[in-house]
Amino acid sequence: MSCFNGCSELESIPADLFKNSGAQGVVYGKRGAGMNMIFQGCSSLKKIPAGILDGFTRITALNNIFNGCSSLESIPSDLFKDAAAVTSFSSAFSGCTALKSIPAGVFKGLAKVTSFAGVFQGCTESQKSETTSLKVVTQTKTSPICSKVVSVWQKLRKTLSKVAGK
Repeated sequence: MSCFNGCSELESIPADLFKNSGAQGVVYGKRGAGMNMIFQGCSSLKKIPAGILDGFTRITALNNIFNGCSSLESIPSDLFKDAAAVTSFSSAFSGCTALKSIPAGVFKGLAKVTSFAGVFQGCTESQKSETTSLKVVTQTKTSPICSKVVSVWQKLRKTLSKVAGK
């Protein structure tokens, strides 16, 4: 499902965009259970409303969901709270150059993710995050996470090493 992919003029998203829209039926239909690239390239988007992904409990892929949203400044801390089935999260926020911070707990609902590759690649403005609640069973190669988020990358590597038993 990539319905807003490339909408460079899209500046905002209503929190109830998918409520009663039938979107869950499309996502879970014959095309699989992914919301890949849904807002990719929405370069004017500044904010993601809390609750936008509420109820999508069977989604398994969120690859590139906000990739290239270069005006995006913040992420709601509970954005992925219902995303327990997600296993692939590659490049989800890659190219979000205006993103100033990554809230503590944002990854809390993503316990089954096996790929965080490039998730914050190119996020040059990001300052800090807390990944202590992140639980990952396996990990694919991951690009360095935001040039200014070295401590987050170190915490993530330490957490992954503990989980992998290394």
